[in-house]
Amino acid sequence: HKVFLLPRRRNAGAEEGKLYVGQSRPEAPVVCYNGWVTKFDELQKMADAECVKHQTGDYAEPVEQDVFTCRLLTPAAWKFKCVKKEEAERTDQ
Repeated sequence: HKVFLLPRRRNAGAEEGKLYVGQSRPEAPVVCYNGWVTKFDELQKMADAECVKHQTGDYAEPVEQDVFTCRLLTPAAWKFKCVKKEEAERTDQ
């Protein structure tokens, strides 16, 4: 794969709010990629789909780019946050 979500795993027996371990969360997907072969639009679509799938937002907003966080062939990562349309409209006014 040239693009994938940075995995997270369930933290058994953890208290609420610390249920998952790892970078990617339902409200904040992290997408790993290889910058030589992947366009940002593809990353954006994956992150948007994760937000909609988990019902944590209507789309994903890019927050931060990172390198050497993921696997060797997909070393870079974009961190996103899920945003609901009505929240975005309120901050624009």
